[in-house]
Amino acid sequence: MSEQRLPPSGHADPSVAILSQIRCFGMRKAVCWDKDSTLANTSHRHWMVRDVMEGRRTWIDYALNCAADTPVHSARALMHLLAPSSLQVVTSGAHFEAMVPVGKWILGNQFPVDMIRLRRDQEMKIGPAQLKIRMIEELREEGYEVVLFVEDNLATAIEIEEVTEVPTLCLNPRYSPRSQGIVKEFEVHI
Repeated sequence: MSEQRLPPSGHADPSVAILSQIRCFGMRKAVCWDKDSTLANTSHRHWMVRDVMEGRRTWIDYALNCAADTPVHSARALMHLLAPSSLQVVTSGAHFEAMVPVGKWILGNQFPVDMIRLRRDQEMKIGPAQLKIRMIEELREEGYEVVLFVEDNLATAIEIEEVTEVPTLCLNPRYSPRSQGIVKEFEVHI
């Protein structure tokens, strides 16, 4: 059985996967999307957060375990509405080692994503807002106009908007109170 791969991205940086060559070269407006808890309901793996905090697992393990995530249907519907007029870019804090499972999840759940940008090794100590701000700056350097950022975390969304002046929209899967407690613990320790 051969290993399944994503379509060739045409990008030298392994933290970037380009899923739609034509749209990436033709469109200049971009909408950025966080993946975990914005596009994907990750509640089935929230139990792993404590293991990461206690050193039994890593954030890479957490990211690699995305196959059973369920789509946030409102996010997918909004992305389909925005896709005809703008590039759809997933900008996630997941480590780039998770590119294949993340890409398969996106394609398998029919999100019209054109490009994925995941965390590089040298970015492992950067907080989520600073990482996504860096990703926006990179897109701007490549000639894209980022017109919206969709994010689940309010503090991250506020910082992104204040620093980049890109409008942000908070969208999340409305986790149960128990899951929210586990996620809050993660936010405190990052």
